[in-house]
Amino acid sequence: MYKLRITYTKEQNAKFIPFNYLTKVFERTLRRVGVPLSFSEGYNKHIRISFGPAVPLGISCKNEVFDIILQEKIIPEIFKEKMNMFLPSGMELKECRYIDISDKISSINKALYTIKKIDVLSDYAGPWEIVNEDTQTLILKINLLGFKHKILFDKFGMENIIERNLIVFQNTISLLNPDNYKSRQDIKN
Repeated sequence: MYKLRITYTKEQNAKFIPFNYLTKVFERTLRRVGVPLSFSEGYNKHIRISFGPAVPLGISCKNEVFDIILQEKIIPEIFKEKMNMFLPSGMELKECRYIDISDKISSINKALYTIKKIDVLSDYAGPWEIVNEDTQTLILKINLLGFKHKILFDKFGMENIIERNLIVFQNTISLLNPDNYKSRQDIKN
């Protein structure tokens, strides 16, 4: 078994795809590409896939992640190219790397939000840390554990939230030598 961590973007019209449907989009695309997926056990088998924290509807994101468990190693670059051919407009895989099978996606729990400044607000305090501030935007670092996005929307308005970037701590990621791969023919080409 091998675990692949995938980083993707969701922008333009794709930002309006709800998170619960987004999981179906990736599952269908993975099946279409012919990836050697690992399935759960039992009567109703499911793809072994884990997603990072859900993105609120209408928010662009440039650094979201999900993990999949594979039965065989594949070449990440070719996998990324094939996936990008079938993903909806506005979605794109940016990076694919093998990680240790024991790494949990739940360790990813912080994000940077870029927000357009509002003239009527003078106090930007809240349950976040202001990382950067210029004349037009704020960058807020938010711990997503137990965080309610309603607080952010009430303070700034959803239309002023420009994008979200997950902060991904990659401690045990290693890029494997392509010579060691035993890949399926449809991913190798």
